[in-house]
Formats: sequence, C-alpha cells, structure tokens
Amino acid sequence: MDTGDLPPNVIPLFTRASGDGRQQMIETWEALHLRHGLTLTDDRIAESLRVAVDMMTLLLKGAQINGLIDEEQLNALLSFVQTGRAAADWWQD
Repeated sequence: MDTGDLPPNVIPLFTRASGDGRQQMIETWEALHLRHGLTLTDDRIAESLRVAVDMMTLLLKGAQINGLIDEEQLNALLSFVQTGRAAADWWQD
C-alpha cells in the first residue's frame, strides 16, 4: 500500500524511504518504557514485554481467524508487533 492511500488518521510505521524503521521502533519501545520509569535492560521488564507481544499476537491471529482482518493485514500487523520482541531482546546484555 502506498502511503498516499492511507486515511489521514493513520501514521505509517515503516516506509520504503526509511530503511531504519525497525530500529526506530525498537528505540521507541525503550523510550516508552523509560517514560514510565522502566527499562528493557531489566530482565523482568523485557520478559513482561515478550508476554505482552505474545498476547497481541494471539489477539491478531484471532482477528484473522474471525474474518476481521485478512492474512496480508495479519502479517503486516505482526511485523509491527514483533518489534516489541526484538526490543526486549535488543536491550539485554
């Protein structure tokens, strides 16, 4: 999908022009945790994020099974959600 096709209230997370979108998302996960006084360098916080990603994955797969989203949408959404798992792993020693 071209970003020109998106509704005005949708912010594209990854675009062809920004090859570093995944890294930006990983950094955003940590920044959001820091805003709440937490850090993904803490093993328990990182594991909690992995659990949250697992839950979001189940919810998205359920949405696809129930016909709310198609397989292409599922895969696109999962690629965003999985940056949470990458972030949890990235900040560990």
